[in-house]
Amino acid sequence: MCELKLIGLINPRNCTVLFKYSTQLRIDELRSASLNTILNEFDNLKEQDFVLLDSELLVEIYQSKTMYPLHLAIEHGRDDVVFLLLLSDEKKKLNTKDKQRN
Repeated sequence: MCELKLIGLINPRNCTVLFKYSTQLRIDELRSASLNTILNEFDNLKEQDFVLLDSELLVEIYQSKTMYPLHLAIEHGRDDVVFLLLLSDEKKKLNTKDKQRN
């Protein structure tokens, strides 16, 4: 019941905060609705709206928003996200090489 009320209150001013805490508390429907609002309102959000989000959450947002999440992370000056994206890409390359050898 509370989750549904919170979903109805999501707006561009609180969507990132609700996304962060719904992730931590594993409130899936609220998390999904918050992420959808972030993606829909992305161009209207400011850098300070994302300050509370850790790099893993930003990776998820950037990857959901664009085919070029690395470019977005660089534009936003998020070196932590750039690092995670590069590590993720390198890990994928290593997994591909391992599969090709077998």
